[in-house]
Amino acid sequence: MVVVHNEHLGTLGELPGDYPREPLRSTSNKRTEASDSFIRYETHPFATSDDYVITLYRRRPEPGVVARKRPVLFLHGANSNRFCFGVHENSSFTGYMSRQGYDVWVLEFRGARSSHYHGQGRKPQNLDAKIRIDLPEAIQQVLQKTGAKELDLIGHSLGGIFIYAYLGANPTAPVGRAVTLCSPAHVQRFFGALSAPLKAPARLLAPLAPFIPGLGVHYLAKMKGPLPHIAAMARHIERGSMSTKERRDYLDHAVEDMTGGDLSQLMRWFGEGGLTSQDGRSYYDVFANIRHPILVLGSDRDNIAEPDAVRDAYNQLGTRFKKLLFVGKRFGSSRNYSHQDLLLAPDANQDVYPLAQRWLAKH
Repeated sequence: MVVVHNEHLGTLGELPGDYPREPLRSTSNKRTEASDSFIRYETHPFATSDDYVITLYRRRPEPGVVARKRPVLFLHGANSNRFCFGVHENSSFTGYMSRQGYDVWVLEFRGARSSHYHGQGRKPQNLDAKIRIDLPEAIQQVLQKTGAKELDLIGHSLGGIFIYAYLGANPTAPVGRAVTLCSPAHVQRFFGALSAPLKAPARLLAPLAPFIPGLGVHYLAKMKGPLPHIAAMARHIERGSMSTKERRDYLDHAVEDMTGGDLSQLMRWFGEGGLTSQDGRSYYDVFANIRHPILVLGSDRDNIAEPDAVRDAYNQLGTRFKKLLFVGKRFGSSRNYSHQDLLLAPDANQDVYPLAQRWLAKH
């Protein structure tokens, strides 16, 4: 077991693919040259029970506001890190929650550039490990460091699916309330009109994916020129919701690569139409066991987690304390959003963040 003793103030110097290369070594509080508009966190690395070192990022309640009783833990989705919840202070979900008095934590799962494996043999890298090891052990870390008895959860996309799977398997988990955003019950239509012809190849190639070190997605996102922006607006960001600079900062800082183990399991989910573990157990079936209060948020223009798939997840939840909301002009929002920009766009300060905050504030 690796013992970690490192809690330093995170800066934007950790941003552009230059995360601390050795998280086991103490670092100073020196800041790099970076815009004051970028959001900053404390870093709290810890070793998991299977010898992965992963990091929790903390943003304490804004000084001068009344602190909330429960901390809140944010969970990112695939190909993402903590900056998927906002790169800049003025358009950051985590910054907004800090200003509302929350002790905010963000977990970066194994496979992110901030993670390191210190065990022997092949890295234990798949979605199952994130659900069954990373998430529950991160929850215990947050409770231990804050002294709280419960925390709240907010998950985006795959991070929301992790919340469903975890709470379904742990009906008495130390969680007060939860919010999921753009988290579907399945990924059967992930590629839109191309989904049907791609299912068979996905099933056939899934067993080979664990041998792929990665897809290089983070390098593609950093390419100069319009192509990354065009790709982002086709799938993740509604045209006009963010400025070119805001998109560029998201592409430079918030996009992670995908490991072969994660890719393999996602390919199976897409090809077979279900949400299953490596040993064939259904995560979807345990949604019915959930008893915690959950707010399910969807995006009207989401091309990845389509509204019907988000609604399917909501319908399967066993809790009596649940609510389903969609953001978009036809639902009263100031603008339309896609899959990612409801976390990043400046207008999310009025359209999205308050919905989650009011849900968590309920008694």
